[in-house]
Amino acid sequence: GGDYRAVAASVCFSFGDLPKRIGDAHSMAQLHAKVDNYDRDLSNPVSRMMAALKHTKPIWRTNWGLSFCGSLHPTPDRYALNLEKRRRVFPNAAETMWDGVDGCVRRIQEHGCGQAMFVKTEYQTLRRLYRNPDYVLFTVRTHVDPLSKLQGLPRAAALLADNLRLASQIDFRKYKGIDDPRILRLLLEYLQTIQADSA
Repeated sequence: GGDYRAVAASVCFSFGDLPKRIGDAHSMAQLHAKVDNYDRDLSNPVSRMMAALKHTKPIWRTNWGLSFCGSLHPTPDRYALNLEKRRRVFPNAAETMWDGVDGCVRRIQEHGCGQAMFVKTEYQTLRRLYRNPDYVLFTVRTHVDPLSKLQGLPRAAALLADNLRLASQIDFRKYKGIDDPRILRLLLEYLQTIQADSA
């Protein structure tokens, strides 16, 4: 029971400054600080799920996001929509007409959603340890693919479009990379084209 904290980790990429995420200083709420309204909407359900987790019944879940970068490693392009963070993480990175919200819209207009954008999917598992039941093992396997991989997969395109519409109506817009209505509109038009082409 109680509040869970990260006490050990092994990561290959894309987890930020790991030492700053380990130990007593980082509760679950602090680890999820970038998730809008985590405290209000997700903290209690997550706490209930963690409390009910049994070593005999591990669980899995998926998560998704959109990006203008196809790399799992941090690069300046990873923060194309968040120039404030990009300047902090990559202070020497040059900014071009392809950066920032307007730059990302230009990328889509120039190259199309299928090539300019990437969908990141995570397969996550949680397992309470048998010999040390106060601890939970959390694993994440991340895949990043160009949005064009959805070509020929109308059901997947429709499900992503449904999720985009839902996320756009709540506080997850920025977290999911669809805070700008132009980007959302272009995405939905692209996904609609995939569905129409397969009809």
